[in-house]
Amino acid sequence: MHIQIQNLTKSFGANRVLDDITLTVNSGELFFLLGPSGCGKTTLLRAIAGFAEPDAGDIRFGGKSIVSVPPRARNTALVFQNYAVWPHLTVFENVAYGLRVRKVADGELRRRVQAALRQVGMETYAGRKPATLSGGQLQRVALARAIVVEPDVLLFDEPLSNLDAKLRLEIRAEIKRLHGALKRTSIYVTHDQHEALTMADRIAVMRDGQIQQTGTPREIYECPANAFVASFIGELNLFPAAAPLAAALGVTVSDGQIGFRPEHVELTGSGGIPARVLDCAYLGAASELLLQTAAGEQLKARATVSAAVGAAVRFTVSGENILFFNH
Repeated sequence: MHIQIQNLTKSFGANRVLDDITLTVNSGELFFLLGPSGCGKTTLLRAIAGFAEPDAGDIRFGGKSIVSVPPRARNTALVFQNYAVWPHLTVFENVAYGLRVRKVADGELRRRVQAALRQVGMETYAGRKPATLSGGQLQRVALARAIVVEPDVLLFDEPLSNLDAKLRLEIRAEIKRLHGALKRTSIYVTHDQHEALTMADRIAVMRDGQIQQTGTPREIYECPANAFVASFIGELNLFPAAAPLAAALGVTVSDGQIGFRPEHVELTGSGGIPARVLDCAYLGAASELLLQTAAGEQLKARATVSAAVGAAVRFTVSGENILFFNH
């Protein structure tokens, strides 16, 4: 299902939550809405689902406007962060609920529920109650309940935020696998940059109700549109273009800002810019160093070697890895 969002606006009182949003989601795409809390991403998802009526603008599914179509008629399915399962129903009945509402015949209902549970690895739990399941299992039930109705559009509202780190990785892989198998158009809301970078086909980065940049994970990480996007997607060392460090790196412009990623800071045995190690954090595959230059500028570096606090080091950043921002 191809989705077009055109000049969408939504306010709550004097607070404009969506500010002239225009966006296209391609058919079969796993599309992420990424941004900090309060940026409008969940309101946009709710507008697509039909739970938030926009003040202006249009939403089109397959070229047809659905703004006036009630939620139940949009053929979408929403996966919540809090699972939203019925505690008094078995796993089977939780998954079957949407089909019963649609008055699907018993034989077809049973076949589709069993198939959905099998797809998420929960077929042996069909007779269990939610209270006996782990958080990861509950989210699998929620996934099965969403896909069993065969929606045109799958909507995910921060579905992994209630899970611990290990389960997040597990369910993240499960959602990506399911998407690859089902090829349903999917829109996924998150504030987690790692989820977006590892799962998305494309990402829209939002801030204050506006889209800052849309692109593939690689495009957004390597060619950010502005300093906010660069800082939100990964870590960034950011300095005025007129700063002493910028001059030491060979930057000749004096307006705006420059930025570079910690992994692009190269420690050199000789030459380079002198600095002192303020802190060293061991990350397993690498160490993260906090460095301070003679001018007092602080920056992060990620290296495969560690260094003692207080040690003198030298570093450089290749010109191709320096980002320039005018705003």
